Amino acid sequence: MFSKNYWQRSSSESLLNDVPLSPSHRSSGANPSVHPQVKKVELRELIRAIWVVSKAFFQDEASKRRSISMAVLLLVMMFGFAFINLWFLTTFRDFNNALHDKDKDKFYDLMYRICVVALAIMPVSAARDALKGSLALEWRRYLTNTLMSKYIGDSQAFYRLKLHGCDLDNPDQRIAQDTGEFTGALLHFTTVVMQACIVILTQSGMLMAISPELFLFVVAYCLIMNVVTFVVFGGRLTAVNRSVLAQEASLRFGLVRVRENAEPIAFYQGAAFEKARCGDFFAELMSTLYAKMCLMVTFESFQATMGLFVSVLPYMVVAGKYLSGDLDFGAMSEAAAVLAALERSFNTMVSQMERMSSMGAQAVRIQQIWEVLDHISEVHEGKYSDDGALLERGGEMGARGVSLVELPADSLLRADVALLRLEDITLQPPLGQVALVHDLSFELKSGDSLLVCGPSGIGKSSLLRAIGGLWASGRGSIERCASSQCFFVPQEPYLCLGSLRENATYPGSFTAGGVSSSSSAPSPTDAEIRAALADVNISYLLERFDLDEAVDLDTVLSGGERQRLGFARLLLRPAGLRFAIMDEATSALDEVNENKVYQLLRARVASYISVGHRANLENFHTHRLNLERTALGGCSWRMGRTKAFLSDAAGGAFCASPERDEGARENEVAEAILNRGESGHSSERADAVRSDTWSPL
Repeated sequence: MFSKNYWQRSSSESLLNDVPLSPSHRSSGANPSVHPQVKKVELRELIRAIWVVSKAFFQDEASKRRSISMAVLLLVMMFGFAFINLWFLTTFRDFNNALHDKDKDKFYDLMYRICVVALAIMPVSAARDALKGSLALEWRRYLTNTLMSKYIGDSQAFYRLKLHGCDLDNPDQRIAQDTGEFTGALLHFTTVVMQACIVILTQSGMLMAISPELFLFVVAYCLIMNVVTFVVFGGRLTAVNRSVLAQEASLRFGLVRVRENAEPIAFYQGAAFEKARCGDFFAELMSTLYAKMCLMVTFESFQATMGLFVSVLPYMVVAGKYLSGDLDFGAMSEAAAVLAALERSFNTMVSQMERMSSMGAQAVRIQQIWEVLDHISEVHEGKYSDDGALLERGGEMGARGVSLVELPADSLLRADVALLRLEDITLQPPLGQVALVHDLSFELKSGDSLLVCGPSGIGKSSLLRAIGGLWASGRGSIERCASSQCFFVPQEPYLCLGSLRENATYPGSFTAGGVSSSSSAPSPTDAEIRAALADVNISYLLERFDLDEAVDLDTVLSGGERQRLGFARLLLRPAGLRFAIMDEATSALDEVNENKVYQLLRARVASYISVGHRANLENFHTHRLNLERTALGGCSWRMGRTKAFLSDAAGGAFCASPERDEGARENEVAEAILNRGESGHSSERADAVRSDTWSPL
């Protein structure tokens, strides 16, 4: 019931507390179809992104032991291969000298030893590559599982990213694709660089012994090559690769939208528009790919030219010693081989520039989503307030934003306890300035139901989001029964990939997503599912599909069938369900089916709140909340009993928002009572309302 005192506006009016995401997490709106501006990444930022994304795998308690063990074993094998290569270089020196001296026995002996070692190293090489691949896969498993848990978890980040307009394009690509490519590229790059460092450590002494001048020259040459490569090409190539990733994702997004909205596009005959839009995405992608090609052609031409020069360098330096007899032929060949190995090792960063740029672009994208998801998780855990929902289970109301408190189940056993209570609720759009609703207060007890009415876009669904815990931009407090005792029925029920059974019992597990109590409820039986489908008049689906047959219901069911399936889900919830939230859940139903599902609803839950426009809905609700648009763009509200429940109370009294004129409110009350056509007793009540001497029930 609603008391007059409960509806009084608080005399102390606090400021609107709207805490936005940090600047790095907020923009004017994230839209995968709009390419983000990709700036050039500094080397320090690139290294930080790679470090942030990489360190968690080796620090997390669940994966630390396995990851470090595999990395150490891989490092040992790399050192082993480095020493084998060193043995090959030394042996090849003797091999070339034997060939030059025509020493037949020594030649064949060395050739036999080389073949034996080469055959023995093959399984070891395979084991090393398998270990490297396994480490990359485990690394990807960790990154993808961690990001998926943050993205599709209790914090509902997948929803909040869309709600806040966060500048984070294509999170699905970052989680599913970028993580795999990043881990493979980083591990390959790391092993190549470490192998190069080992080669430098083990072979520099050999080249110094042959020719100190040659060693110093190759060091200076490679240093200049690395500096020029990173300064001239590195940052530009990384930025271009990030643009390519974002634009490819946008092109896929456009094509997916055409597939998912094929019917309305066909009805609108919008193929030309969609083709032009996807063509624009592809044209921009091709332009960026050509820019990348020009960079790569310039870079590779520069690299090839310098490579040709350095290939003849050892012979130019040591030819004098060989011609004077101070150096044998094998030593000269060894010097050429060692210099080539050192040049490749010193220039590893140069040769890996393309892979590094792609890896850096992926690291930045993964770091961005990692930090945003961590931010959302911290908000959800109540570490600080934000525009996201602040949920406190049985605790004190938060100091900022709309606070949602879930009441313990045992406190709701009495019939006089409110299942839902709103107190001084003001809702602020996350990206807007004008509040949607000001100082709204009411409560629903067992047996109460509320119909929310008003023009489209005024904030009806936003009010339901706040009650459901998906909106906290604004101020005030909400108390309601626990999530396990609530169920939401939207206007367009979500249809999952799977069978009719999985869709009827979605989300499937009665211990997940706030649809069950702490004790796991048994899954519905076949008979219960069939009965629920029959109750909402869609039992004929069982004739078309087996319960466990995989079917794409998204392309099969009409809007009305979807809504009735949504009600079937409600009927199949565990017995502890007490409260339902309906967002135009019968808009696609005829009146017969609408009456049917609301009769089932009243028998199934103790209280519910609905958004709707049809007059027929008033027959199934005890109270009505009208939202009316104001000149400033927000809305005022007016609340009272519905006509169907006024026969014993002669209309009751309306409760109104502070924006409404008090005199106009009293006239509306009096007019509502007089229009009932009741006796003179009712007229007396109307006069009493005008004189402000009559109190509503």
